[in-house]
This record gives sequence, C-alpha cells and structure tokens, in this order.
Amino acid sequence: MLAIPPSDAQHTVFFYSAIHKYTGMNVIAPFHPETYVWCMMASGSGLIALDHQTFQMASSRLYWLTPSISVSITLHSEDSECYLIFMEPLMLAKQRGKWGIARNLALPSVLQPGEIALQNTGKLLLHAEKLYAEQLHAESLDCHIEESGLHLQHTFQQLHSFIMQDLLEQQSKDPSAKKLFDLSIKYMHTHFDEKITLETLAGLAQLTPTSYSRSFKKEMGISPIEYLTGLRMKHAKESLLKNNSTVTEIAAAVGYSNPFYFSQTFKKATGISPTLYLKRKQLKVATASCFYFTDDLIALGTEPVAAVDCFHYPGIAPADHQRLLTASLNEIRRAQPDLILCDQYHLSFLEQLKGIAPAVVLRLHAEWRDSYSKMAEIVGGEEKAKHALAQLEFNIHDAREQLRHALGKETLTVMRVDHRLVRIQGRGGHPLNKLLYDELGISPGSIVPPDQTSVYYEPEAVPSLETDHLLLQKHHLQAGSEKVFSQLQRAKHWDGMPAIQKDNILLISNWFLMSYSPAGRKRIIENLLHYTSG
Repeated sequence: MLAIPPSDAQHTVFFYSAIHKYTGMNVIAPFHPETYVWCMMASGSGLIALDHQTFQMASSRLYWLTPSISVSITLHSEDSECYLIFMEPLMLAKQRGKWGIARNLALPSVLQPGEIALQNTGKLLLHAEKLYAEQLHAESLDCHIEESGLHLQHTFQQLHSFIMQDLLEQQSKDPSAKKLFDLSIKYMHTHFDEKITLETLAGLAQLTPTSYSRSFKKEMGISPIEYLTGLRMKHAKESLLKNNSTVTEIAAAVGYSNPFYFSQTFKKATGISPTLYLKRKQLKVATASCFYFTDDLIALGTEPVAAVDCFHYPGIAPADHQRLLTASLNEIRRAQPDLILCDQYHLSFLEQLKGIAPAVVLRLHAEWRDSYSKMAEIVGGEEKAKHALAQLEFNIHDAREQLRHALGKETLTVMRVDHRLVRIQGRGGHPLNKLLYDELGISPGSIVPPDQTSVYYEPEAVPSLETDHLLLQKHHLQAGSEKVFSQLQRAKHWDGMPAIQKDNILLISNWFLMSYSPAGRKRIIENLLHYTSG
C-alpha cells in the first residue's frame, strides 16, 4: 500500500472480505478482529460480549465490531442464525492531482463499537441473505474468480450503503445530533488533555449548555462531563501502565491541573488511587464479603491475605456477632493489606475497614459481569477475566445441550425457605434466574413468575406447584428455617407436588450468591449435571 500524506480529499471505502453464518445453539470461539466486522442476528437469541460489555442478541439486531476488541458470541436457541461479515477499509486520497490507496483503520465517526440501532432491519436481512447465497454460489461453481468477486463486492456495497444511509437518515432528522457527535465528541477526543468547558462543547453544537447536556445524554446515555471524564480516565490508565511518568505528570497529560483532584476522580472511576493502580498486580488484598470473592480473586491471580464475613446473620445473638466482628477486624489488621474489597452487605462496617486500609465497595447486582470486571481491573486480572467469561460461555453451551437431553420438557423450580417465609424464584432480575431459565434453557414450574425476581409466601399459603424438579435451600438455619420447612411439609399442596411424589428434590447450598461469578456459576452447572445424570 502507498503511504498517503495528509490531504483534504480523503475518503474511506470498505471492501468485502468474507461472510460466515452460524446456526443453532452454538458458541463462536473468542476472537480479536483484525479488521471491521458487521455481526447480524437474523433470528433466535444469544449473547455477544465486546471487551467487558455484554449485549443480549435478538432477531434483526446489528453489531459493529472493531479491530483488536475481544469478541465472544453464544447462540442460545435452535432457531438462531448469525452472520459475521468481514470487510477491509481502504482510504482513497487525492494528492497533487493523483489518487492513492492506503489501508485505513480509523473508526468512522458515525459508528461506535456495539449495538447499532437501525430503522429498517427487514431489508438489511435480505441483503445479508443475498450476500451469503452469492458467496455459496461462488464457492460451488467453477466460475471466474474475478467475475464472482465483482458480484460479491457489488452486493456487499449495497448492504453497507443501506446501513450507512439508514444511520445518516436518523441523524438528518435532528441536525443537532450530527453536530453533537461529529463536532463535540471529536473535540473531546482531540483536546482531552486541555481544559474543556461545557460552554465550549455547547458552542460547537450551536446549543445552549442546558440544551446540549440534555441532548447529549439522550443520545449517549451519559452526560458530556461523564463522557469526557471516562475518556480521560482511559488515557490515564494506559499512561500509568505504559509510562514511568509521575501521577502529577499524568494528571496534566489528561487535562487536570490539580493532581489531588485528578486522584479523587481516578479513584471514583476505578475504585483505587493512581498509586495503587500502578502496583495493582502486587497488592496485598483482603476481603470482607458474603459473596465468593476469595474464589474470584484466586482465579484472577490474586490470593487474599485475609477473608472475613462480618454480616450479622439472623439467629446470631448481638454479643456473639460483636465478638465475631472484633475477631474479623483483627484478622484483617494482622494481614496488613494494601486494599480491602467489600460488598454492599458490609457498608455498615466501611469506616472501620477504612481505618485499616483503603476499602473498595463492589456492589453486586443483576449485571454481575460489571462487578466482576471491575474486580479484575483492580487486581490487574483483565485477561484472566476475559478467559473465564469466555470459558463460562462454552460451559453453558455444553451444559444446555446435556440438560436438554436429560430433562426434555420437565420443569424445575428454585425454592428458598428461611426463618420466616418461603421464596419462589422467578425468571427476572436475579443472575441465578437468568442462568437457569434463559442461558441453560430449563423450563420453569407452574408458579414461577415470568417477570419478577421472586415471590414470597407464608409456608401454609404456598399454592399448588406443578414442577418436576425442586431445588431447595434452607436459609438461616440458626434462625429457625427448619421450623418453617416443617410447616411447609404439612401444607395442603406439598405432597401433591410432582417433584415430591418422584423424590426429585435437590438440596442446594447458596446458589443465589454463587451465581454472581464465573467460578460459582461453573459449580452450579456441575451440580445440575451431576443431579440430572443420576
């Protein structure tokens, strides 16, 4: 390729390279694209993970993949059809009256990696199907390579032009949107190391600061200041890991004149200070958590110097809990950690933990991969985390097939009995629900709520439950869950439950907490496979 000097007459053109089609329940091995890729979900459902961001794949959705990002794709349903269309970008540039060509990996300003929302997806799928059919035709016939190549390029250009035209039409409906993306975002990317005011960005978009902020958040999902801060933190982290610069120098290089304010902002974004981030792979880490942080950290290459659980569980007397708390805090002190990781159930002890070492709260929620990825970043285990998540997708795919053969259309329900009530897990919200009913494809029992995380019943009031298998956890034994379970067994509908009549009951440990991490989910899958194989 020619080396093209800067020119005002430059155009990026995409040329077709290849198309692949994946069908049924399938796992596409993790890869890092060397060029740009359109990922198109024609039908069915699945998951696509782009670096640390995961998207639910559904029929007619489109995703833009860019060079060097980590991509893993799992197709969850038998009717799944997914196309990957690879393309090569070339830059045409006119210099001194002559045109030249160069490979160009600069990201088009109208596109950002991730899901791309189109107005007309029906025609898009027709273009993709036509391109794939022509590719098969070219491979099967003894035709001239040049002739078939021209047909493929023509069909691809129709598809690509259709997408770009759809996006441009969306922008043209709101002229300020083009200014927001093409001017203000470009300005932030090129001037992040300088002082940037909201007034400056709003002026580029020809809007008032208030209107600009409102429009920006509507388009991007975050405020302009949050976007700029994220951009600066990204560059700061890269500089901390690559350069021997001081924190003060890096702060100035990403647009902060006050190193103290930079450190505060960095800590808010990452959970730890720039100084700790520099030596994150050598940190002595302690944990204070009800969750399985120890297993996660070991898998990420960091063994905790201390691991405690200070939560005041029901059934534990206040005096006994105080003794436990004192012993736990002393255990952490003796370990002399550089950092303490704790969960949301330890917020009431946060100040005491901070008196020992800097503490980071990892709030676990339904999007558990976000918390796991944050933990990985804190200890420098990003690559191990990517591998663990990719391996988990393979495990889920294999287990789904085995469970389909073992269970067929038999149903399964998760029940937790605590010291007061009986809880039936639903299909929504909780990571355990998503794993069992969505990712593993198990059919739920009759009273499993479709859109709720769970429902609670008095033990005597549990309705008739048509389920072939029952996963049961007795929670808070010290507080009296056995008594509640005895009441449940005497309830009107208990003996009539198919799972009870067939003795299909599996007593489980705390799968609810285990479902928040790859290691825990792997153990859940192993337990399920062992249960169904018996």
